[in-house]
Order: sequence, then structure tokens, then C-alpha cells
Amino acid sequence: MKKYILNLILLFALNSYLNAQSAIRFAPLPVENYQIVMEQYKDLISFLKKHTKLDIDIVYASSYTDIIKKFKNKEIDLMMVGPLSYASLISQYQYILPLSQFLSKNGLDTYTCTLFSLADKNINLDKLQNTNIALTQKTSTCGYFFTESVLTQNNSSLLKNNYTYTGSHSDSVLSVLLGESEIGSAHSGVVNEYLHLGIKPIVISNKLPNFILVANTKTLSKNTINKLRKALAMLNPKAENNLLKITKKWHKGFRNGAVLIDDKKRKKIDEILKNAGIKIDR
Repeated sequence: MKKYILNLILLFALNSYLNAQSAIRFAPLPVENYQIVMEQYKDLISFLKKHTKLDIDIVYASSYTDIIKKFKNKEIDLMMVGPLSYASLISQYQYILPLSQFLSKNGLDTYTCTLFSLADKNINLDKLQNTNIALTQKTSTCGYFFTESVLTQNNSSLLKNNYTYTGSHSDSVLSVLLGESEIGSAHSGVVNEYLHLGIKPIVISNKLPNFILVANTKTLSKNTINKLRKALAMLNPKAENNLLKITKKWHKGFRNGAVLIDDKKRKKIDEILKNAGIKIDR
């Protein structure tokens, strides 16, 4: 009897271990802090769990560099990426498969970055120097890449100014609001939320591809990827008449649905990246 009970305990432990190992490790974009990110993604994760019958765990990383490293080290199976991270990852890692692209309001598949200041400041970007600038993160599209491209066009550079990485997009805005920085850069959607507090856009970027959900084909089976694609297809506004009933209370970054990425869509994304000055080495 004791042997039987021991075997049951071992079987239960083994089953728990296997279930833990089989959970899909999903990494959100580190645009905000941990609490905000968990709140933003909870409905999307619940939806994917329900319609794939798969267990999905959120793996939070505080930086783009960290999640890219973990993805390449096979510590992440599913990840949301911005355009610069997407281009960087494709150039470094061959086992990346773009699954879907999330849409913004009015079904748009693009977004922009904004360089901003306080509304009562008159910032002249021409030959700008010795100015405190708040950036999001080094590998964030709206961070160093966007700001440096703007300054270069205005006969300046971040190297001629004092720039700091604040972490999240909201933190970049707060740095300017608190007077720690004179200029900041962030996702236009985040900047727009603070306009009523006295934030003024200075420069808005060209259109960039909206956030992309990518799978790690080195860690996920074809069957699992197909289940995910089938669930994501339900979020296409044209294919699901009841989309708003499903996503009405979701975070605004996901409530407008998503489209699956096929070869045609991938080429369109590549073209937008090229027009924005982001190079992809496949």
C-alpha cells in the first residue's frame, strides 16, 4: 500500500513538472512597468488560453535587450515586439516566425513616435546641444533610433546632448513633466495621453508597423503554432462579427483586433521598415 501511494505521489509530481514545462512562455513588450503590463495583457492571454486550450505564462522583462536575449536563448516561446526589435531579432535569429500584427483605432496597422517638450517651452532643434533628453530604451524604436534620426536632420546628435534611458514610455513623459528633461521621446499613443498636462509634440515620425506577435519555432511545435494562429484569426475584424463583444474591455492596444501575417503582409512590413530607415538583414 505504501509503495502504491508513493507511486501516486511520484506520478503526480511528474505530471505537475511536465505541465509546468509545457506552459508557453509569453513575453509582453516592456513599454510600461510590471503592474501595468500585467493588466494590459491579461485579457489577451485569457483569450488565447481559452481558444487554444494551452497553458500560457507571462514572462516579464524590463528591457527590450533582455527579452531578445531570452528569446534567442530559448527561454521565451512567444513574444510581442516593436519594429526595431523585430528587425534586430530577424537579423540575429533564424527561428522567428511572425504570427499576427495588432491593429490600432480604425483598423490601422501602423503607429508613430513623438518627440515632445512642455507646451510652454520653445525648443529649437537646429544644432541642439547640452540639452537633457529622456529616451525610453536603447532598443526601443521610439528611443535612441527615432530621436537620433530627428537630431541628425537638424545638424545635431544625441552625443552632443545629455540623454538618459528612463525605461517605459510613460517614464519618458514624466521625466519632462517633472523638469528632469527638456525633451523626451515616446510612442505617440502614450504622449497623447499627457497632452492635457501640458505636453507638446515637436516632431512625429513616419509610420511604423504596429506591434507584432512572434513565435519561437525552435521551442514551439507546428501543432502549437497552428493552434495559436487559429485563435488569433478570430481577432480579425473582418472575420469575426462579434469582435467588439469579445474585446470591448480589453486594453486599447488589443481591442481593435489583429491580422495574421502571411508572405504578402510580411513584405508590406519590410517595406514600411525600409521607408522608416530600419534595415533588415535576413
